[in-house]
Amino acid sequence: NDIIYIPLFMSLVLSIAANSGIIHKIFLIRPLQYIGDISYSIYLMHGLLIFLIAMPFLQSLGYVFKGPGSVLPFWTGLGICSLFLLIVIGISSLTYFLVEKPCRRWINGKNKKTEAGFDVINSGNYISTIN
Repeated sequence: NDIIYIPLFMSLVLSIAANSGIIHKIFLIRPLQYIGDISYSIYLMHGLLIFLIAMPFLQSLGYVFKGPGSVLPFWTGLGICSLFLLIVIGISSLTYFLVEKPCRRWINGKNKKTEAGFDVINSGNYISTIN
C-alpha cells in the first residue's frame, strides 16, 4: 500500500505548494500560520500532555483507556478533545515563546563567527562572507 500512498501524498503536497488559488488563501489565514509556527512545540508537547493530563482526567471521569476500540460518548469525546486541543495549543505557545525562540536566537548568535577578517553570516542553507 505504501507504494501507492507515498506518490499520492507527494502529489498532494506539491499541488498544495504550487497552488495560488483558494487553497493558497486558506493557508494564509493567520491562525493557521500561527499553528504552523508552533507546530514543532505541538509535536514535542502533545504526547507528554496525553500522559500527564488527558489520561488522568479520563480516569477521574471513570473512563479507562484500553487502546483502540475504547468508546466515549460522542459529545463527551468532542468536549474532551476540544479542551485538550486548547491546552496543547496553550502550553505549546508557552514553550514556543519561552524555550524554542530564545534557543533559536542563542544558536543563531553562536553561528556568527569572524574568520580571517571576514564576517560570516549563516542564513540557513547559504553561508556568505562580508568584507
